[in-house]
This record gives sequence, structure tokens and C-alpha cells, in this order.
Amino acid sequence: MKAAISILTLIIMFPLIAYSTDVCGDVWGVWTAANSPFNVTCEVRVPPGQTLTIQPGCYINFLGHYKFIVDSMATLQAAGTPTDSIIFTAADTSAGWHGIRFLSASNSCQLAYCRIEYGKSNGNGDDASGGGIFCMNSGPTITHNSISNNLANDYGGGIYSDLSSNSSITSNIISNNSAGIDGGGICCNYSSPTISSNTIEGNSAARDGGAIDCQSSNPTINNNLLSGNSADRWGGGITLAISTATIADNAISGNSCGSNGGGIYCESSSPSISRNTLTGNSAHAGGGIYSYLSFSTVTENVIEGNLAVAAFATGGGIHCQHDTSTFERNIICNNSSDFQGAGVYCHLSETYLTNNTISDNSSIDGGAGFTCDQNSNATVLNTILWNNLAPHDPEIWLKVGSSASITYSDIAGGWSGTGNINADPLFVDPQNGDYHLQAGSPCINAGDPNPIYNDPDGTRNDMGALYFEPLQPPPCCDVAMMPDTYPIIVPQGGSFGLTGTIGNPTPDAIVTDVWVGIKFNGNFLQLWYFPNIYLLPNQYGSAHLNQLVPIYAVPGEYEYRAHCGDFTYWQVCDVDSFFFTVTAARSDNGAEEWDLEGGWGQDAETPSEYALSSNYPNPFNASTQIEFDLVKSGNVRVEVFNLLGQKVETLVDGHKNSGHHSITWDASNYSSGIYFYKLTAGDFTQTKRMTLLK
Repeated sequence: MKAAISILTLIIMFPLIAYSTDVCGDVWGVWTAANSPFNVTCEVRVPPGQTLTIQPGCYINFLGHYKFIVDSMATLQAAGTPTDSIIFTAADTSAGWHGIRFLSASNSCQLAYCRIEYGKSNGNGDDASGGGIFCMNSGPTITHNSISNNLANDYGGGIYSDLSSNSSITSNIISNNSAGIDGGGICCNYSSPTISSNTIEGNSAARDGGAIDCQSSNPTINNNLLSGNSADRWGGGITLAISTATIADNAISGNSCGSNGGGIYCESSSPSISRNTLTGNSAHAGGGIYSYLSFSTVTENVIEGNLAVAAFATGGGIHCQHDTSTFERNIICNNSSDFQGAGVYCHLSETYLTNNTISDNSSIDGGAGFTCDQNSNATVLNTILWNNLAPHDPEIWLKVGSSASITYSDIAGGWSGTGNINADPLFVDPQNGDYHLQAGSPCINAGDPNPIYNDPDGTRNDMGALYFEPLQPPPCCDVAMMPDTYPIIVPQGGSFGLTGTIGNPTPDAIVTDVWVGIKFNGNFLQLWYFPNIYLLPNQYGSAHLNQLVPIYAVPGEYEYRAHCGDFTYWQVCDVDSFFFTVTAARSDNGAEEWDLEGGWGQDAETPSEYALSSNYPNPFNASTQIEFDLVKSGNVRVEVFNLLGQKVETLVDGHKNSGHHSITWDASNYSSGIYFYKLTAGDFTQTKRMTLLK
């Protein structure tokens, strides 16, 4: 079909007129915001070998259930910005449109900072899959988009990736999509996509894979947040079938399914599942993980608070069925089952458990810690099973025809076998999920003495998932603070100055942390954290700081405290402090927060260039610290945007002196996801990304 209108001609002839543009048929060239909105009046296609560039700010409005096709070796470049996205939507959100469909398209295709919504793939065959985005033998880059409220009759409510479509799917929000069969958020088939740093939440599938479904594929799934997804049958979070997958460093929480695998379901697969947190997922069997006919390798995960619900439910944390899987250095705790095997349940399986901590799980029937059923065989080594609760056989239940080799393990109530003990493992704080071993734990250096099992520090194996690391003395450092004047009496909204000094009194180079806070009415509030300050032997550095006092500060006497040492373990090498008094005489146009001008470990002179530092911590829960350098004094703005480019908060908007500055963003009222923070100082602007995980 021919294009209903030539976009380039309109741009040349009428550059000053604002209007909408109707598009239909073959399209290429450049779509600009000046010609937006683009009303799609029939199916559009980027023809073979052609390129269409869609600029930031364009609004593509589908007036009917039409496809947006990117054909063989064609290129679509739709790249918005964090503050000016591109929108693909439907005029009639009930009827929708037929999504963006990459058909053997160029691998140079890109969708970035776009909003893709109300796509509905409800045709026949391939047309029934990929509600928002359909990829066939294509590898587009899909990044920083919002993909929501799309629907597929068959597969891939948000995204469908088929036949060697090795897409890069990163840093998107994929939410509230649905599939009539598999893959509410993403479905991949015979593909190897990279699925990384996305927020995938609230998606649903009528069969399998509420968030992600992979068939005969080799995906990499890492650093994602998967939350609140559901499937009617298998895999509320992730389903793998006949696949080899890497699933690492994800937060998988609150997902559910009607049958097996609330968090992850594996069938005839060989996945590597490592360093994930699986919490609050639920299923009839395998609330956290269900592994069937698979060779799963499951290492260094936290599998906590998952549920196996309904009559005869099994495996609150893990369920293995006809399976040969290995579990190493996992924390499997506080899971529950309405029937048996709240921690780990194995049926007709060969299971290897090495250096796991299985604790505080509960079953209505037996085997709350570990249940072997129906001719299963297990090897349990260097593992702690403690304080699991069930009416009988609370730690280990070997049912009919099953057997287990259990050695060098700590089993509550005791268990015969070489090196086994029955002693309180002395966890640090199990009520709050800290299953580290305290000094003096009987599990330290009590594991298998064979050197192949030695802990990473080279010592004999410690039982349990978390080996004991004696705290090293903090790096020796000096910290000092000298107020500009004393006594310090400051009004609400005022400020006071001081010189901070950090030094290394030793003959060796050190790396130290400095953290600063206030103490008021016996309570300490940490304000600032300056990590990893590198100091040469006998090196000392000073900087002038200006501490702003917010207008809401309660009048009274405060102690201002600085520490140096190892912040991670709160090991203090040196501390200095002084007192200041806040009066009720509020300062006009005073500070809104406890802001700090200047920085520890920096020379007193003005920075040589503007800079916006990476926030710390990142990812973070509730609050994070943002630092920046100013070459000149002047008006400064620091703003926070969501993934759609919408401003959610302004942290700084006013005059700031030259030097180093540090502010804190309290994100306790915002939902998990990816955000951007932007510094504007004169002609200088810089934007960086941060991830909020709750």
C-alpha cells in the first residue's frame, strides 16, 4: 500500500503549522513531534530495507485494530528521552491496536523511552501472540519503556519473542498485561533474549508463566523485580520448559499460580538459579520453586515465606518431582505447607543438598524441614535443619521407599551419621531473617573436613548457607570536626559551618568510610555516608562543610557526630562530635532538609568540573544518597523522574554554593521500579539511573 500522506513533504512545505498527521501503508523517513499526533488509519509498515525514525514527543494514535509492521531488514528507531517519551496507544482502548510486529527486521531496531499500551493480538496463528510487541527472527533493543495493559489471545501479553529473536529487554516496566495461554508479561520460544533490570508486575496468564514463559529457549533473566504476577496453572513468576536458562539476582515476590511453582516452574530444563530472593510466592506445590524432570542447579538463594496451599499441598519452599537437582548455600526459611515438606519436598527424585540452612518452616503434617517421598534418594551434607515445626518428624521425614545419606549436618533432635551434631547453631537474628552464625557457634569448622569443601576463606567448612567470617579490625583512621564558631546557636532553617578532617595515621594505605549523623533525645539519625575514601600513608585531608538545618527541626540541643571505620559492619575506629542548639526563630526561606554542602575526603578547593555521582546505595529500599559537585555558585535543580519521564519530585531548586553537595531522597511513598535523577546547574545537565526495591 502507498502511504496516505508523505511525512517528509509535509515537514518541508509546512514547517510552522501544528496539526495532526494521518498515516497508512508504507512509511519511512522521520516522524517529528511537530507533526504529532500521528493518527494511524490503516495497517502501517516499514518496508524491507527502509528506516523509520520516530523522535521524542511523538504520539502515535491507532484509530482501529491495525498492525505496526517492521518488515524484513527494515529498521525502526523509536527513541524518546527520560523526559519526553514516545506513546503508542489506541483511540478505542477496548478494541485496541495490533501491536508493533518485528518480522525478520534489522537487529538495529530500538524501542526506548516509549509507552506501549492497549495492544491486542486477537487474530489467528501468529497474529494471536505478542499483544504489545511481537518479534519473529528479530533482535530489537527494548529498553526503558512502559509496556502495559496489552493482551494476547495466545502467547506473550506484553512481549512475544520467537524463532531466534535474541532481543535485549532491559530496564522496562512491564505491567498489567495478559495472555490467553502463556507468558502474561513476556513469552519466548526458540529464542535467547536477555531480560534484565525490568520491573515485571501484575501480569497474568491463563495457563503458564504469569511474568515470563520460556519454551525451548536459553534466556538470561537477571536483576529483575517480578511481583504480583499470576498463572492459572504453572509458574506464577517464571516458567521454563525444555530450556537452559540463567536466572540470577532477581527479586521474585508475591507471585501465584493455581498448580505448581509459585515463583519458578521448571520442566525438562537445566536452569542455573542463583542469588535470587524468592519471598511470599504461593502455589499448590512448590510455592517458591517447582522442578520437574529437570537438572536444576540452585545456589545462594533466599527462599523465604513462600506457601504451598490447599489440600495435600507440598513444598512450601521447593518441590522436586522425578528430578535430579542440586541445592547449595540456600537459605530456606519461614516457608509453610498445608500438608507436607514446607522447606523442601522430593518425590521420586535424586536430590543433593549441600551447605543449606533450612529453618523455621512449618507443615500441618510431617517433614517441615525436608521430606523424601516415593523412593526418593537424598544426599545431605554440611546443612543445618533447625526449629522446623510439624506434628511429627519436623526436621527430616523419610517416607516409604526413600533413603538419605546425611553427614556433617546439624539436625535438631539428632540424626545418625558421620559428623552430625544436635546443637543450637546460634544464628545471629533468625526472627529478622539473619541466619549468619555467631562467634562460638558449634557449626563453625564442623562441616566435612575434606578440603574440597573448604569455605572461601580457606578454613574448614562451616555448616549452613552462610559461613562465619570473623570481623576484621576496621582500618585505623582519624576523624575530627572543628566548628567555625562555638557555641553554635542556629534557627530552624539556618546553617552552621565546620571543617572536617579525615586522616590515615598508619604507614600503609587504607580505605575507610565516614558517616555523620545527629543525636537528639537519645536517638541517633544518620545523615551522610561517604564510602571508600582512599588515603595514602600518613595522609590527611580537610574540607569546609556547611550543614543546613531544616525548618522542621525540633528546637533543642543536638549532638553532631562523625565516625570513621567500616560502615558495613558498624566498626568504629574513631569518632568526634560537638553540640549545637536549634532555636524556634525560624529563618525565612530556610532549608527544607538536612542538606550538606561540602564533602569528606575532598580537598577544600573548588571542584574542577561539574559532576553527578552515582547514588548510594543502589538498588535501595526507602532512601538513598545523591552527591554532586558544583564549579560555580548559582541556581541548581535536582529532580527525580519515573520511567515514563514524568517528574515525581524536586529535591533541590535554589541557590547552592560551589563545592561538594550531598542530599537524601526519601522514596518511602513511591513504588518499586526504575527512576532517574537529573542535575541542572547553569548549562550543565546530567542524568543517572537508580532502582528502588521494596
